[in-house]
Formats: sequence, C-alpha cells, structure tokens
Amino acid sequence: HQSYQHSRMLVRADNRLHGGTRTLEAPRDYQLIDASAMDDTLAGVFAGCHVMGMEPERAAEIAYAAANLCGSRFGAHFSIPSEEEMAELMA
Repeated sequence: HQSYQHSRMLVRADNRLHGGTRTLEAPRDYQLIDASAMDDTLAGVFAGCHVMGMEPERAAEIAYAAANLCGSRFGAHFSIPSEEEMAELMA
C-alpha cells in the first residue's frame, strides 16, 4: 500500500451568492490503501448532499471525507462508507 503524509484535493464551489476555490486536506496520518472506489464515492456523496439542499462547500467537505474513508480500506464495494458512517460524517 501507499502512505501519504499529506493529500490535497482542489474543490471549486460556486453558487449565486458567492464562489471560490478551497483546498481540502486529508488527515495528516492518512494512509491510502485502495483508490478503486474513491471517485465514485466522492461524486455520489456530493450529488446526494446537493440533492438534500446542502451548500456546495459543505457537500464537498462531506464527500471528500467519505472518499478519504473509502480509500483507507481495501476493495471497492466494501470500502464505501456505510449509512452509519455517513451519519457521523454529516453530523
């Protein structure tokens, strides 16, 4: 597996009131195990949060946290955060 001391993702969040670019960072001790489902998790969680009416920046934060959680596990299907884990990320 690969270990990253620092991971970054550039997220652009625009809406009618304000826009901008923000860098979201993975936890300092983050270890990437398997990136197989990270992109699908990021996109799916972001879309779900958007449909629920969340601001783009908050949706991006939650989606990025879910993708990082997903990447810290091996495999695609079983690495996607559970409903309980998502509830914790959204709290």
